[in-house]
Amino acid sequence: MESTDMVTNWTNVACASAASSWNGYTYQGKIAVYTMLCLINQLTAENEDVNYYTLEIEWFEDFSIKYKDQYFSIHQVKSYQDKETIGGYKATILELLGKTMIEPTVKEASLHTAINIKAFTVTDLKGDLIAYEPNKKKDLLNHFKTLLFEENKFNEAWDKLKINVENGEVNVHRVVQVDEINDKIREQIKVFLQNDIHRDSSAISSENIDYAYSNLLHTINNLIADIHMKKQTNPVIAFTEVLKILQSDSVFNLTNETVASLLMDDLTTYFEEYCEEQGIDLEADEEKASIWTHHIDVLKLLASEDFVLICRKIAPNISIKKSDSISISEYKRLIDQHGVKQMLFECIFTFHHLLEAARLKNDILLIKKSKTSNLITLILTEGKNACSKVGKDIFNNFNNDGALLELLFEVETYINKSINEEYRGTITEVESDTENQNKEKFTGPKKIKFMDINTAMEEFKPYV
Repeated sequence: MESTDMVTNWTNVACASAASSWNGYTYQGKIAVYTMLCLINQLTAENEDVNYYTLEIEWFEDFSIKYKDQYFSIHQVKSYQDKETIGGYKATILELLGKTMIEPTVKEASLHTAINIKAFTVTDLKGDLIAYEPNKKKDLLNHFKTLLFEENKFNEAWDKLKINVENGEVNVHRVVQVDEINDKIREQIKVFLQNDIHRDSSAISSENIDYAYSNLLHTINNLIADIHMKKQTNPVIAFTEVLKILQSDSVFNLTNETVASLLMDDLTTYFEEYCEEQGIDLEADEEKASIWTHHIDVLKLLASEDFVLICRKIAPNISIKKSDSISISEYKRLIDQHGVKQMLFECIFTFHHLLEAARLKNDILLIKKSKTSNLITLILTEGKNACSKVGKDIFNNFNNDGALLELLFEVETYINKSINEEYRGTITEVESDTENQNKEKFTGPKKIKFMDINTAMEEFKPYV
């Protein structure tokens, strides 16, 4: 009988096992962006070799770097907060070691973690890998065990593996906390901009770094989305694409895309923190993973200006001053860390059956019952004067912003943390809307209702 190993293309087998939930705003995606920037800065933009490098996503590995279409380095990313010993990474290490053997051009295999892995001996690890019995990817991992231990290639592969260390073919911090990765990317953007011979160093303010960070993530995430939609068999992003973004004059622009990207970045970061704090493992909890993926995908499909408007609507009491000098920190107040964790994520998981029908931008994050619409908000204000304070802030926004005034006609009740009252305010003037004759010109009192989250859970209990 002909040997299976002689006819099996193990690289194809390895590629077939990749996941498809990768995006540029997750920890995994940001580690890839950070690593790519580190290598660009290591090579320098003037080095012609940089033109031959590409970033391959979710294919052969979580991400890989290729040089002239050959694998240069391969990378796995783990954000575990509770796996401090090497034993928690046996399958990952076996896979990385094996892949360096089936793709011999690989110069380096990196394990990126959110926590430092405690000291271990290679002898003990080798013994554990020999004894390891895989329950997933069995054919692939057993083939790797044959290569490493029966064909004695372990030492050759081990020399290429980087764990915990910072130096290597790619000089990058391989241990980066989830809440540190944004700053790591900003640091590398700053290094690039300071070394860019075409850039005026006086323009590199902390605010401009924020804009560059957001515009870079936005563009990369669009490239990733394009890869997903086209289901490309060669899912790569050229380093030259990143250079084009960072060297463009528009990298410092504050546009709707810039704002939307930073708000989406905050939302995704807070969700990863929320999962960590609540002990939610999306790899193990398929239901929660499916719920989150559905809703975040709906939000990502919105045009940038519509996503920013949704963020304003779920924080209807936050006033955004419109002026040429507005800063990104003003917009970031919309996605409040505590409000997002205590209200938005809790409501998405609790009321997801009532939200999944949303297809139009005005339906997103609205719970509809009978003829009333109930909006999930991030409002956390408490105390005996909370209703009055929040109500006044919302009506001030209604009177000063026509886009937010739509809420008066779209929403009956504002779901919040603790307010369970009705508020009456005054609308100074509403222009007639020819498309909706219900919106006639008037001046006078109007009311809005607040419902706390516990009451909402009881109210919608039959529906969830």
